[in-house]
Amino acid sequence: MKKLLLLSAMLIFACSSDDSDNNEDDNSNQTFLERYDGVVWENPLHIQNPQNEDDANSYQYLIFTNSNLFFTFYRPNAPLIGENECDAISQGLNDNGETFNITVNNYNALQFTSDNGEENSLAIVDVSVSNNTIYLDVSFSNSTYTYQEFANRTSLSNPCN
Repeated sequence: MKKLLLLSAMLIFACSSDDSDNNEDDNSNQTFLERYDGVVWENPLHIQNPQNEDDANSYQYLIFTNSNLFFTFYRPNAPLIGENECDAISQGLNDNGETFNITVNNYNALQFTSDNGEENSLAIVDVSVSNNTIYLDVSFSNSTYTYQEFANRTSLSNPCN
């Protein structure tokens, strides 16, 4: 009888272990945009009191969504220079003549490219997350200029909805 109970307990433990592995596999099938859909990321370097047009264009929040408008950034000072607070980037041709294409969208990373309509150069943006910080690595195909932006995860709701 003891052996039967021990065998039953081991079987229950083994089945529950298999279930958790399957759940983990289910989560790893999510894309980056599904995983971080609607999460608001705050730029710690946002300029609260802009002194010029570049400062007024600084973003405060980044939001990635699993929709056609996959990347939104919130610039609360933009109305000071006659622009919208919320700008969104969609897959394909955008209103400004720039074309964006998502080239990688897996569990751990997002990559999208831009033809930079006005400058006729290709920009590549690699997006990753580590320790509740999102990193955007930007590079250009016609120059060696690169830069990195980052933002911290918040519990805020999307200010652009």
